[in-house]
Amino acid sequence: MLARRMGEPPFEIRSIPASQTVSEFIEYQKNSLVGIIFDPNFWYSHDCWNLWINAVLQDGADEKINVPLGNQHPAWREGLNIPAYQTLSGLERASAFKAETRWMICRETRQENFCLVIVPISVLNMLPKALAIGEVPEYWAKYPQEYRIFCESWLHSFTATKDSGCRHDLLKMCDWRGMVLELGCDTGLMAKTCKEQYPDICWIGVDVNQNALRQAELSADMAVCADIHSLPFSDKIRFDRIVCGDVLEHLPYPWEILKTLHKWLKPDGLLIVSVPNVGHWTIVQDLLCGRWDEVPAGILCVSHLRFGTKKNWEHWFHQSGWQIIRWECEKLPLPQDWTLQHPDYDVESLETIQYRLVAKHESGN
Repeated sequence: MLARRMGEPPFEIRSIPASQTVSEFIEYQKNSLVGIIFDPNFWYSHDCWNLWINAVLQDGADEKINVPLGNQHPAWREGLNIPAYQTLSGLERASAFKAETRWMICRETRQENFCLVIVPISVLNMLPKALAIGEVPEYWAKYPQEYRIFCESWLHSFTATKDSGCRHDLLKMCDWRGMVLELGCDTGLMAKTCKEQYPDICWIGVDVNQNALRQAELSADMAVCADIHSLPFSDKIRFDRIVCGDVLEHLPYPWEILKTLHKWLKPDGLLIVSVPNVGHWTIVQDLLCGRWDEVPAGILCVSHLRFGTKKNWEHWFHQSGWQIIRWECEKLPLPQDWTLQHPDYDVESLETIQYRLVAKHESGN
């Protein structure tokens, strides 16, 4: 809901069923130009909306799919000097840039789906008439045609980041074998990716989102709908690997779950975890400016209940009986104009967005 509020345009919109066919949709359109939001989980300011729409009206839609520049495709950043960001204030700065040219024309094979477009009815008329409106982005991704990107503002999509759920970063942390338990498996992308490399493993995913689990069932050996605090497993079952990818920060007392997980891990088993670092410089900078803006995803995700730095997470794991045997840091470096003179400042913490770690039973117990 927060994402939808952040991305809403400054004018009235109406909802239609995703199952409505293209022909039915076109039948009710009175204008030759229409804007469609396929995925509402994005950030685009009112100023950005007005800039984009006015540009389309001034320059004409040019019989093309018109989309705003955004993070759906990493290559779109190249040469545009868009500042990196982790917070809402950073997003605001990123959206304020001005490219040298207003439009960029593209025609390429891509797998990303546009979350919103402005398109002439004539372009929609080229689609199969029985195609559902909800399937249009996937159709365009499969059969690409020329499209036009508006380059005078920046859109951030919270759901279109390519491969974000595959967790290649966590899969590189250790070898994979035997039985794997993934807490917070979502749609099962990590299970799918891992089983492509290690087809003999048995992957059990757990999540509370039933819609996501329907997709996870296609990749995992078992997809279980359960709360992480009441896992429905026998005390006799043991896993070789347990994964908590960006899960612990969503719990009020993560150390309690960490203590519980011991009984389901084999003596030589491994716990693989990723957690955000609230000590990143973008968060510190916002605090110095009096800001703490919750967003739908990221370090300040609205659903995070526990915030920590490396020292916090080290303490919580240690007091829960875990020995951390591997640390990795995902970094966004400090800006060049930052000058740090105090000897106690932790530069690594300031530059780290996320920590990834592997842990085992402390003392081998």
